[in-house]
Amino acid sequence: MGALKLIDVANGRRARVGALDGSIIADSLDHAISTAQIDVKDVWVVRRTIEVETAALAARHATAEQAARIVDLADRMSRADEQDTHTTEDDIAFHLAIAEASGNALFRQIVVSFVPLMRVAVPKAWATRRTPEERADSLDRHRKLAHAIADRDPEAARHWMSAHFDESIGALLADRV
Repeated sequence: MGALKLIDVANGRRARVGALDGSIIADSLDHAISTAQIDVKDVWVVRRTIEVETAALAARHATAEQAARIVDLADRMSRADEQDTHTTEDDIAFHLAIAEASGNALFRQIVVSFVPLMRVAVPKAWATRRTPEERADSLDRHRKLAHAIADRDPEAARHWMSAHFDESIGALLADRV
């Protein structure tokens, strides 16, 4: 139970119920991929499905502060000249902020579970954008998604998250289909 973080055990303290922790799901996904029980494409199809809904929920439930953070993260990514570690972390923070704003703690933990894969996939997806126009289009989708959430437009948020995944992950997985 302790290894699964279901209970929090520490010397000199009584055992307590552990906090919800997406890293447990991440470890399970990593194991399933590394042992060929599931394919990376399967993970991204699930991720797309979940994140499209989190975007719609964020448009309904985000506080003004959460919406402002999502817009700020999209703007920060747009100011970067090239993809780098900071851009990757901003992109991950963007998706986590949307999941947080959904108001559903389980959605956030599931998105947290995708972070290790995102640290590998985000730079690879950026590498498929070879021209300044392709990079600008991708960044524009992030901004449109952020503004759909800030404008409290669930259908536009769904649309722009779908478009984001179709463009970002579609190019990355095209050769795996």
